Amino acid sequence: MNNMGTRNFILTTIVASFFVSLLLFSAIFNGTGALTETRRSALIKTLSQAQIKDLGAFHNFFGPYLAGFWTEQHYVNEVVTVDALLILETLNASSSVNVDRATDYIACKQYSRDTGAGGFGAYFEVDGSFQGCNLYSTYEVVKCLKVFHSLDKINQTLLLDFITKRYDDTIGAFHELITVVDGKEYAHGGFPLTFRSFMSRIAYALPNIITTYAGVCALKELGRLDLINITKTFEWVMHCQAENGMFKPYPDASYMPLPDWSPLKTNPFEVDRYGTGIPYTFAAVTALEALGRLDAVSAEDKERMEKYIARCQTGNGPIYVHEDYDRWGTSYTYEAVMILHELDMLNENQTVVNNIEGYFQEIQILVLDYSGPIPTSGSTEYGLHHGDETPPADSYYAVAVFNATGHLNLLNQPTPRTNSTWLNLLVLSAIATVTATAIFIGVLQIRKWQPEKAVGTTSSIDDR
Repeated sequence: MNNMGTRNFILTTIVASFFVSLLLFSAIFNGTGALTETRRSALIKTLSQAQIKDLGAFHNFFGPYLAGFWTEQHYVNEVVTVDALLILETLNASSSVNVDRATDYIACKQYSRDTGAGGFGAYFEVDGSFQGCNLYSTYEVVKCLKVFHSLDKINQTLLLDFITKRYDDTIGAFHELITVVDGKEYAHGGFPLTFRSFMSRIAYALPNIITTYAGVCALKELGRLDLINITKTFEWVMHCQAENGMFKPYPDASYMPLPDWSPLKTNPFEVDRYGTGIPYTFAAVTALEALGRLDAVSAEDKERMEKYIARCQTGNGPIYVHEDYDRWGTSYTYEAVMILHELDMLNENQTVVNNIEGYFQEIQILVLDYSGPIPTSGSTEYGLHHGDETPPADSYYAVAVFNATGHLNLLNQPTPRTNSTWLNLLVLSAIATVTATAIFIGVLQIRKWQPEKAVGTTSSIDDR
């Protein structure tokens, strides 16, 4: 074989060895899913595995689920299960879990006693004492069950009674009922909100925009807005709007620069100098949409809201509860996007929206253990988003934001695990190729030199 033929043969051997190695390692690696993993598939996999098969519920990743009253209330509940189901449905992945069993679990959490009869989101103290249900959690459950056509699994008569008992028909607003336990009053809201007031336990007993939004939206989902005075409720909501275009938690709410413990501080809600904030504006805008009255928000007010939201954005994307307090949250960030979405203002605020999308991408947990050629997840929350709420709540906010902005495709990006695995695949294939080729060429050389030594002539050298 001449020099050109030898070189071509070696080159062909190298290429063939590389592709054989690549195919071999690909077959091995692909079984782990590491070669095709995306942000979406990682989220779906971890979330699907969080369903407790015999219970139907999803746990919130705060710790291992252990059967028992206390752990079920704090690691497994209907709100966590609702978030998980809505995430999977938005990602067209609800078939990866047992939806029927999950909705059965949610339905069985409908409380049936005392002032909480018919509602969801029951809160219990360590000793098991009941502190009440709330309209916000109840609305979240209703929304989820409607999506999965499972409203027939709950007692709707009891549910409607729970909702209407919290409606004040004299002013058109909703509020939570007070539950008394050992001489202490409670009126839980369920809504993710910062409080700095000693009155936080009973804040939602006041007729307020958050509970009103939850009540209105729950009735809208049930097709029973006829049970309230829509005009009066609409007028009450509009009375919550301040001169800066944003909304207050209730019409007379004002900023009170007093110590948190002061009994003179009658407004328990966290507000800015105008008495407004992001959560209350979100609640008001969403309630107006449910009432079919978004037209009441003027072009001037929309512009004020845009500027306010921009002023509330931190340097890396999250949104503050209001412009006078640097407490940011994933819930406030989600709410800011929903305000812009409901008012059809996303396109005019691309910088704000892009920063928020980048933030939600950044908080997706993709920590890896690089101890082997195929990196493994370095966290039980791998694929979930974690900001300042309980998983999977932050993933719910992230997915809802991507869906509202039309950018769910951001979850189709390969994860660092995929990129690292492909790199390791190529390196190992190259090493295997070099090794196999060296051995093959070595064998050829040995076979070539052996006859030459036996003959003892120089003809073979001349041939070379």
